[in-house]
Amino acid sequence: MEQKVKLLQQNASERETSFHREMEDLRFQFDEQMITVVEEQVSQALQSQTPHLLDEQKDVESTRQVKEESAPTLQAPELQEDSPVCEDGAPKQKKKKSFWKRVCQFFGLKKKKKEKRQESTSN
Repeated sequence: MEQKVKLLQQNASERETSFHREMEDLRFQFDEQMITVVEEQVSQALQSQTPHLLDEQKDVESTRQVKEESAPTLQAPELQEDSPVCEDGAPKQKKKKSFWKRVCQFFGLKKKKKEKRQESTSN
């Protein structure tokens, strides 16, 4: 009787190890299949996007060329009397406020200097 029990236990453990091996093999095959499917999907997506991206790149290059062609050439300062010019000959540019100042003003955390002056004179 003990031999039959030992034999059944041994058969059960052999089956269990064979099932584990088979399960590992199936997992490996599944992983390989998923990798190939994902690679195919990615390659198809890239192929479908490539013409669109090439068209966009051509558009960007053409607009860049148009901008370069239409950009005004610098003239002598004597000919540009209408435009505001610094002593150096470079056009004046208005200084832009910092990003954080504009954010604070937008949320009402900080008032502009002009608004502060108007409030102080009206009081």
